Amino acid sequence: MSLTALIHTAIGQQGFEKVKDRIAEILLVELTNQKQLQEFEEDIEVFNERIAPMDEAETLYFNILLDSGSYSNKNQLDQEGNTIYFIDVYTSGKAGEQVGTSDSTQRRDKFLGMVRYILSDTRYNMLGFDYGLIAGSQVERFSTLDPSHKEDSSYTNFGRLQFSVRIVENQTLWDGVEVVGNNTNVKLDLTDKGFKYIFQKD
Repeated sequence: MSLTALIHTAIGQQGFEKVKDRIAEILLVELTNQKQLQEFEEDIEVFNERIAPMDEAETLYFNILLDSGSYSNKNQLDQEGNTIYFIDVYTSGKAGEQVGTSDSTQRRDKFLGMVRYILSDTRYNMLGFDYGLIAGSQVERFSTLDPSHKEDSSYTNFGRLQFSVRIVENQTLWDGVEVVGNNTNVKLDLTDKGFKYIFQKD
């Protein structure tokens, strides 16, 4: 028999997608509030998987990236997994008074610390979601650019914070179907770009 689609409902946004958006929302709101409280000059810009390099006019931006997920505790209805996100902090500046230093380093450390503080606040343990989606979250580590790396003319600096979230992903139960034979209307075809799955013409 021909292979046909078995899922006849639209697949909604997954938990790991919602969490990435929520991390960005929290950081934008909280860092903007800190800007008002502390009256610092830097603009707060938060990006989703930005790939464009830092512009010469920029002194600070944050980039949220999805890294990986691993699942356990699986059943027919859901599976719980540990999902890793990176929060990257990019800063630029000018040379400092001491040789080999720049104010971009201090700026990087300042905002890296703020991100750690915000995401470690126990009130954000569930990231504001209702009970059931998240089983917990924590800041695991951070790293910075290799100190031996030569800075560019804008003294660009980089810091990466690793954030781990336990997410419960759901799927709906379905009525079993009887599988007869292994005939299919999908075949593997060799193209100039490699093997590709295609629908077989009758």
